Amino acid sequence: GKPATLVFERDGVMVVEASFIIPRGEQVRIDRVQAGTLRSSWGNVVEGRPGNRAEDRANGIHVYWVHTR
Repeated sequence: GKPATLVFERDGVMVVEASFIIPRGEQVRIDRVQAGTLRSSWGNVVEGRPGNRAEDRANGIHVYWVHTR
């Protein structure tokens, strides 16, 4: 797997930032630690775009919306 940053989560939608391209429709697994326990969620990338902030552009960050199951 490749590292990404979870920036938002609510009602079956996660938003992640990554320094690599994830194609629309790609199935992804998002792992995170909550209360000392590893939790995994599976979902599909439904939209993505380059980051808008200057530091995002400088670091090649892309933002992706993932619908989880």
